[in-house]
Amino acid sequence: MLLADRGTTGGYTKIATVITADRSQLAQLIPGSIVKFEMVGQEKAVDLLREQERSLTELSNKQGLQLKFKVNGVLVDVVDDSEGPFTIQDLENTSYTALVSDGSSDHQVKVDISE
Repeated sequence: MLLADRGTTGGYTKIATVITADRSQLAQLIPGSIVKFEMVGQEKAVDLLREQERSLTELSNKQGLQLKFKVNGVLVDVVDDSEGPFTIQDLENTSYTALVSDGSSDHQVKVDISE
């Protein structure tokens, strides 16, 4: 994999490229990671990039993107005091009491936000 700081390809044919939407994930891999490729067309690549840009815009604008948490490997939904979804615009403090539902039961937990 050759990223932005790579050397030249020396005239060799470039047989494939990683779509823009996946490059950030690729750049975060550690040496020796196993990578699997899937062939996608230009239309799907553009759709995936647009979806990624929409998600990033929502994050930067803090427009209520719902937070998801894993507890002991289980994905859980966190709701606010009104039992609505806990969103990033709710993040004004560093500590919260939240109601966590695992799908079968609800649990009140303390959530600490740290950098």
